[in-house]
Amino acid sequence: MNPDRQFTLELKSWLVILIFPLLIIVPGSVAIALGRVTDSLEQYADSFVRRVDGIVEELYFEHEQVKGVSFNCEDFTDELFFDSTYREMFFVQDGIVICSSRVGSAHVDLRHLFGSKGVKTGEYLYNRAGDPSKRSLVVATVDENDAFSGVFSVIDREYLQANIGRQVSDRVGQLKFRVGKQTYPEYDAFTSDKHHVEAKSNKYSYEIIVEAKTSFVQHMISYVILQGIVLSLLLSSSFVAFRRYFTKRDSLVEDLKRGLDRDELFLVYQPVIASEAKKIIALEALARWEHVKMGLIGPNVFIPLAEEHGLINKLTTYVLDRVYRDLCGMEEVGVEYIGVNVPPQYLHKSQHLDHLREIQNGLKELGVTLCVEVTERQLLDENARQSLTKLRDIGIKVSIDDFGTGHTSLAVLQQTSFDVLKVDKCFVDTIGIDSVNTPVLQTIIELGHRLGVDIVAEGVETKEQVDYLDAASVQYLQGYYFYKPLNLTQLRKVL
Repeated sequence: MNPDRQFTLELKSWLVILIFPLLIIVPGSVAIALGRVTDSLEQYADSFVRRVDGIVEELYFEHEQVKGVSFNCEDFTDELFFDSTYREMFFVQDGIVICSSRVGSAHVDLRHLFGSKGVKTGEYLYNRAGDPSKRSLVVATVDENDAFSGVFSVIDREYLQANIGRQVSDRVGQLKFRVGKQTYPEYDAFTSDKHHVEAKSNKYSYEIIVEAKTSFVQHMISYVILQGIVLSLLLSSSFVAFRRYFTKRDSLVEDLKRGLDRDELFLVYQPVIASEAKKIIALEALARWEHVKMGLIGPNVFIPLAEEHGLINKLTTYVLDRVYRDLCGMEEVGVEYIGVNVPPQYLHKSQHLDHLREIQNGLKELGVTLCVEVTERQLLDENARQSLTKLRDIGIKVSIDDFGTGHTSLAVLQQTSFDVLKVDKCFVDTIGIDSVNTPVLQTIIELGHRLGVDIVAEGVETKEQVDYLDAASVQYLQGYYFYKPLNLTQLRKVL
């Protein structure tokens, strides 16, 4: 692909990865921000309604205390309402104010306000002196038998403003109040083109609109969008990381295919030592991969990839061919056998069994026997066990590798023909320490002796382990105490 075109595609890909989450998160953030603004306004509206309900309820209670009771107006003023700072109460008879909590005895004609039918108990907005700018809330308790008489209380306009504005801050811009068809403030319609909520008293006949300040809405949107952008970047970064991981895996699989064709893989050989003679008796071939760009890639990476993507059989054939080619280049090999890891599925196809026979015949001319090592973690089915029997019939050794770490049962061992039992390093590591696996090691060794097979202890790294295994009559040892895996040049020198 043209490098410029590839760069353009990569750039577009990055833009999509970065922009696409924003197209979802930014609108979502705006919706969340407006939702938070609405929640804040609803809390304020609920608080305001509770406060006004409390005031109105208190006034109705006080009305009941004085309604229909003979009293002296002066006492009414001095004793009941001398401390009232936010309202005025009127006692009305036949449409005439006869007493006020502020001025005492009075004679004010209100019949023009009552109309021909009088009024009902309830809440009203009233323009004092006919001036809308002096509009305030009136609570009326009217005599049941006389619609022109009763007790009326006016909530002071300044007090009402103070209660409306008590919690108004950088969040709430304006509150509109409506009783019947009249509104407060007096010149505003009971509508809003700003972000707002509406609330209604469940007890009394008023409702409100609470508007949000534009600055509060903008601040909340900016704040939540900023959080959304951070989240978007985290999502994009996670997506890129996963994408690069899986792309790298896919790319690595393709590279492995090419690496097998280009002969990029090579083998190292770890010697197996005879316990008594302490000399090299066998070798185990281990695959390594020198990637042209990434350098050395361990088998813990490329072997699972080969198994997952159907390349393990091709890799096994590659290793077998490379073993024969490496040993053919040596004047004298001087070992009894060489072990190669073979997966059970490799034993299912006749052409693979034929290839194993060819490798065995070629190695036999070099004085070496091929040993097929089957990992115990990989389940051997009946077909694979029959194939192993056929291979043993033509002189190929069979080894059960990493014994004790998988799911092979004793019944399977009894049904499988094999020559070597390899004890996994995790059990050898328990020598000299108090571990739950220590008794398992001795059990595996005893099992190998009873089955009459050779035992190879893997991962031997200390003199204490060597002495313990010698005392337990383990025939063969393998590990860093003797040799690390050797490349072909090192192997030639050692042998």
